[in-house]
Amino acid sequence: MFVPLPQYASPSDKDSRYRQSLYIDNEQDLKKEIDNLLAHNDEFIYRGVYDARYKMFSSSQRLWFLDDPRMLRLGCTNYYDTIECLIKLAANQPDVQQYIQQNNLPFNDFLILAMLQHFGSPSPMLDFSNSVLKGLFFAIDNMPAWTDKGTNNLDDYVSLYYISRDIDWVNCTAQRVMENAAGDIDRLIKQSREANPSLPIDTKEVEDNIRFLRYHQFRPEFGNIFFLPVGGPDAGRVNINIPALNFHCDYLIVNDRLISQEGLFIFNNTKDIPLVEVMNSVCRVQYFHCINIRKHLVPEIVSRYLQPNSITHNSVYCIGHAASDQLQLVFDGI
Repeated sequence: MFVPLPQYASPSDKDSRYRQSLYIDNEQDLKKEIDNLLAHNDEFIYRGVYDARYKMFSSSQRLWFLDDPRMLRLGCTNYYDTIECLIKLAANQPDVQQYIQQNNLPFNDFLILAMLQHFGSPSPMLDFSNSVLKGLFFAIDNMPAWTDKGTNNLDDYVSLYYISRDIDWVNCTAQRVMENAAGDIDRLIKQSREANPSLPIDTKEVEDNIRFLRYHQFRPEFGNIFFLPVGGPDAGRVNINIPALNFHCDYLIVNDRLISQEGLFIFNNTKDIPLVEVMNSVCRVQYFHCINIRKHLVPEIVSRYLQPNSITHNSVYCIGHAASDQLQLVFDGI
């Protein structure tokens, strides 16, 4: 039986989830709010959605929730098993391996998840841009045909979401999790050796999981990791040190050679909870702001902000870029 994806039922339902929620119905207010964000562009990260009713589900959440064949055909009955299958399927593609090797990228599961997200395959990642203009682009990209009903319903609006770059992530970054795990492993190994110096300790799997950042280390059964920001210019490097193993590595989780929309990814590690609601619950603070823009203002967005800055579908998606085009063909089949 078909079960519809949960949506915001009304403006008041949506407004209650956000630190601030504005509704823009005319060009003057649009210019005021967007110009203000442009003046403070570097203070936030942005995500645009073409229907204000939509909650912030990842693509893999949406497809799993709706029993989409792209998830079901992998033959997994568990959501997290399905994500692992997607990672393996993508990582085993020769073109993906070649791209990673040629660009000297870190071959880890979070890079593969980022590539799945970027190229439109199911992924538990949500992408955010460092640019308010790119956020506006995604707010109107692929917007279906629409007629203003004149009722002020949420579906009469697109939404631009933004969140401070300097929020308290409650120590939830991929780097911090791995660094803390390395510290825990170091203490456990030292304790085991003190209790029984002759006890052999096989650490190869532990080292591989840390060095290559395996997704299954983040599965819910192994800890309370609900969301993680991954990548971006300020959140891309991890430093791992386990003195008991004489092990050290320092590397990027994702690399800026991966063609992206100038931003970062936020990994949602839940099966059926939207990102905003996850963060509201875990952080106990409403960090997200939302600007809901009436859809009849879309031509104004294009003419005033996108066209003068050459922000088009082809430029954002790197259409005509050989490596991007080739990888797109690969991920279209995943």
